[in-house]
Amino acid sequence: MAIKHIIFDLDGTLINSFPTIIEAYQLALEKQYGKREQDQEKFIKLIGLTLNNFFDEYPLEDREQLKKSFALFNDELQYKGVPFFSGVEAVLKELIDKGAKLHIVTSKRKKPVLHWLKQQGKNYFTYVVASEDTEKHKPNGQPIDYCISLGNIRKEEAIYVGDTHHDIQCAHNAGIRCAIVDWTMTGRNVLEQYKPDLYIKNPNDLLNLYEN
Repeated sequence: MAIKHIIFDLDGTLINSFPTIIEAYQLALEKQYGKREQDQEKFIKLIGLTLNNFFDEYPLEDREQLKKSFALFNDELQYKGVPFFSGVEAVLKELIDKGAKLHIVTSKRKKPVLHWLKQQGKNYFTYVVASEDTEKHKPNGQPIDYCISLGNIRKEEAIYVGDTHHDIQCAHNAGIRCAIVDWTMTGRNVLEQYKPDLYIKNPNDLLNLYEN
């Protein structure tokens, strides 16, 4: 069955938001504890998580304040503008011109997602699913299932494009294929354990996903 619907993750897949996410994380820690995280490997583990899970390793009594601080700092940083990865926006336009339907399923909060969409000046996406839209989150398949239900999309006509093992698991748990972008911060040796269906080496390869 030909692919008609391409569902994208947002952070790390379409937009280069990790510098602001990491800085907001550091600022939240600095405000709470007066120091920053020195273990760079911990930042990789944040990729694909919802805000509710960002600070699970810290004392329970501190987590709510850490999340509030992170949300405030992250909004301030990202509201200044977060760019598409180089070449991505042009490919999105071309996919739409060809007839593809594009959607977003993200673990990000809806407020910054909607602000980011407004900043673009043009909305390329038919359906946008953020963390508040579902009870369960990646790697559970519910976020993708919800997106599919919004458009009554046939699963065999959809593919999810992401950058983490959470994305692979989410797609497969929802019963659709998953493509992983090569500009991910997660090492391919980790991702291969979760068996993505294909890799996207550069943005132009996204054009090959859509089939008339």
